[in-house]
Formats: sequence, structure tokens, C-alpha cells
Amino acid sequence: MAEQSELTVLIYFASDNPLAPLVVSEIKAIKDAGFQQDTNVVVYFDPLEKNVPTQLYDINRRRKEQFRERSNQDPSQPKDQIGDGPDPFVRNVEEDMIDSSQLTPNMAAALTGPASAEKSLSSFVEFGIEKFKAKRYFLILAGHGMIVGNDAFLPDDDPISAITLKQLGDIVGRFVEDGRTTLDLLCLHSCSMSSIEVAYQLRGKARYLMATQGKAFVNSWPFRQLLKKTLNQVRRAAIVDIPELVNNLYGLCLHNATDFLFAGYSADLALCHLDTEIVEGLKDPIQKLVARLKRNLSPRISLVKDLILLAHWESQSYFNENYTDLFDFCKCLARRCADQVLVFTNLKDDRAVAELQDLISDCERVQQALVSDDPAKRLVLRAEHIGPQYQYSRGLSIYFPWSRPSADQSPVTGQSRNIIQNYQGYDFTVEFEHDSWFSFLDSYFTETMRPSRREEDGDKTLFEDFRELGVTSDGVETMLLAGERAFRFGAELEKRTPEEGTRTPDVGAACDCGSIKNYPLMFSISAGALQAFRGVVDIQPKEDGND
Repeated sequence: MAEQSELTVLIYFASDNPLAPLVVSEIKAIKDAGFQQDTNVVVYFDPLEKNVPTQLYDINRRRKEQFRERSNQDPSQPKDQIGDGPDPFVRNVEEDMIDSSQLTPNMAAALTGPASAEKSLSSFVEFGIEKFKAKRYFLILAGHGMIVGNDAFLPDDDPISAITLKQLGDIVGRFVEDGRTTLDLLCLHSCSMSSIEVAYQLRGKARYLMATQGKAFVNSWPFRQLLKKTLNQVRRAAIVDIPELVNNLYGLCLHNATDFLFAGYSADLALCHLDTEIVEGLKDPIQKLVARLKRNLSPRISLVKDLILLAHWESQSYFNENYTDLFDFCKCLARRCADQVLVFTNLKDDRAVAELQDLISDCERVQQALVSDDPAKRLVLRAEHIGPQYQYSRGLSIYFPWSRPSADQSPVTGQSRNIIQNYQGYDFTVEFEHDSWFSFLDSYFTETMRPSRREEDGDKTLFEDFRELGVTSDGVETMLLAGERAFRFGAELEKRTPEEGTRTPDVGAACDCGSIKNYPLMFSISAGALQAFRGVVDIQPKEDGND
């Protein structure tokens, strides 16, 4: 397409089998929204069903051509048709399929042969920019999410692959020209994508981000109404008011999602500004907060450490306690600190009062960076919720599990997955240096971990149980090593742990009951159970004959 349009809307549906039927309905809704000559709507659909190819559509292309030709012959005839027309026929999207001769080489390769999730999305974005040139773009990505830490966005089974956060940043960066982005709106219609880490990685690469902190449902966004609103505004305005349009689209998604209350579901929706200066306004407040949190984690007995734990416990969380709303965490922590200020003021402990007041100020600076009193500097433009589950959501979550995640085998990629290693590579970690959120997590996991039972009880109790049997301390250690070897047997064959939010488990269902226990994962065994390994040392059986 040689001419530059006003707007191109790119919609990427990375659906696996359970989502595919819902996506078909959404594609037909997109087509039923109608068309406008100066707006392109391009849809990518991967049904992920065996022997069913990926499909690419230029929505209402043929009808747009017919109306344009008719209007050229008779100027009284309209060029556009938005919404309901006189013909109630439910049209087939097959007529909108893009011919292979119009594809870019990369897009053709992605459609005809095995292509990774990253290659497919990258080729689609490249194709949209090159073949559907426009002054501005909207990009809507729909599929499984939870990218932070997992690095498994929009997973694909053929070949087994998924998109990492760094790759997403690179792909969205294709819209940047001469330091300015042409991507006005990025919609991530996936679970748990409205996060600090995502916003920081994508800063400056889009103007606005619309996403959820909690769960997302495919049909909670009214695609027909979204397209109708967009087409009408482009048709009517000489200059499209993007902030107004984006706000209207946000409202449509929010109000449509309220119907899920009838089924007992909760939901949230956030709209954030991705201006580089606004997003990077978080850096100094977070670094100062992190530095103070780390200082107060180190002492073995620390009032503030207890306040951090209680605020973490109290604040809004998502997906098995892996993510926490940052604003709400700061609010809960500041409130608990304020309560203690009153206590220590009465005790005339000026040092404790000063430290608590400084921590309150650090929390408030982070909150102000998220939701500034100045609308022009506000990172979180809107944050709404529906139902009880996400009632304390304020727009952006942060990775904040209770204990250090262990490396395991990803059910998406089949490769060894190390969440901490992934997190260390994000801009949100690298550019914050020694006072990054990761540096706080690293301290938090260590300083809040309960000592092992052997450390708590001491070796004396364990060894005394065997002393009457004539077993030396070295003998007990030998038995312990035998038990640990049995515990670690076959440890390289990691279990495939299904992840809610990234794909459907092969068997069974994922558990919603996230643990808030930070126990050491080292081997532990009680004295009575340890006798099962008495064969490795010279030990006399008890006279009562019990094993």
C-alpha cells in the first residue's frame, strides 16, 4: 500500500486451542465494525490447531475497494461504512485473507514454515509498518501473558517458544523513528502485563500502554465497539485527538468488563503513559526506597523488617503471590510506619522516629511518581477495578515473591528457566545498578528466610538421640549424607511445573494458593526418620525391636 494512511491498527491473536473459538468471534466482530478509508485494520491469527495454518487478514479490504470505486463514480455515495449497514449478512473473513504475493519475505517465511513466537510477532510488526504505512499505529497483542520473570509471553507450540521481555521491547522499538515513536497505543490483552518492569522496558517506544495487573479474559474487550469508536474519530477529525480517543477506548473496555461481575469474576484495567521522562521519573524514588529497605533488612532483629513483611502480606497481590501492586505496598508500609512513629514518640526514641519518618517519605515519593498531582507527569493515568479480588489495584505491579524462585524447566520452552537470571537482564535492573529492585529482592529473600530446623534446634539434640546407640558425630553426618543423596536422586530430571497465565497445563489445574513461607530448601530429616539410613554405619538396633 503506497499511500500513507492516518492510522493502522495491528491486532495479533496468539491463541492456543482453548482460546481459538473465542478469537474467531472477536475477528468477526472486528470485521462487523465496518471500515473507513483512512484506517487500516490488519489481523494475525494463529489458531494453533493441527493442520490449520496461521492466517493474516486485511479487514474489509474488498468492501473498502468497492465503496471507494463507487464513490469515485458517484461522489454522493459514501466511501465509509461504520457499524450496522442495511445488509444484515454475517460476512466471511476469508475474503479478507492477504495474498501471499503481498507478504514481506520475513512474513512469508513466518507463515509458511516453523517460526518462533518472537519471529512471528516481529515479522507481523515489520509487515504492518512496511505494507500499511500510516502516520500513527495502534498495536493490540492478545494471548497468554505473565512475562515478568517467566519471559514466556504469547507462547507457541510449533515450534515451542515464547517472547521474552527484552524481545518485546526490541519488537515494539521498531515503531521508533528519529527518536520518536509512531505507536500511539500498545494494548497488552494478557494476564499480568501492567507492571513496572514492562513499562520501563517499553518506555519511549509507545505513547500509551493499556493492560491488566491480574487476569485477562479474551472477550472482556469489545473489539467491535473499539473499532467503531476509532473509525468514527478518524473520519470526523482533521487531526485525531489521541489522548481523547485512548481514554474513550479504555472506558469501553472497562465498562464492558463489568458484565463479568454477573459470573462472579473480578478484573482490573490500567492505562499508563510511556513517555521516557515520566517513566524514568521512578528511578530516583525507587532507588532511595530500596536503599533504605535494604539497610533495615540486615539487622537480625529489626522493627522495619517486620513492617516490610506485614506490608507485603497486606498489600494487593497477583498470581500466586508473585506480583504486588507497588503503590499499595508503599501505602501499607507507610501506614504501618506511621503507627510506630506514635509509639516511639511516646518512648522518646528520636532515632527510631527519624528512620520511620524517612521511610514514610520514601514511600510517598514512589507513590507520587506513579500518580503525580501534576497530570502532565502522571505515569498511571487511570487504574480501575471490578469485583473484590483486585480492589486495591493502582495500576502497576512489581515482581515480589515471598521466597527466592528456583530454576526449573519451563513448560513453555522446554528449556532450563532461571527467573532471577531473566530479571537481572531487564532495563529495570541494569539501569538501577546497585540500588535496583532486584538488589532489594536478593536481600529480602536472604534476610527473611527462617533458619533451618537443624540450625534452630542445634546439632546437640540430633546427636544425643544416637549417642546411646554408640554412633559418633561422624556417623550421624554419614547418615545425613546418605539421606540427602536419596532426596536429590534424579534431581536433574526437573518436574514440569505448569504456570498459570502462560499456558494451559497438560494435566490437571494450576493451584491458586501461593505460599507466603520463606523456608530454606536444604535437606532436613528428624532423628527417628534418620534411622532408616542406619545401614551406612555400625549401629545397634533398639532392644524393643522397633525399626
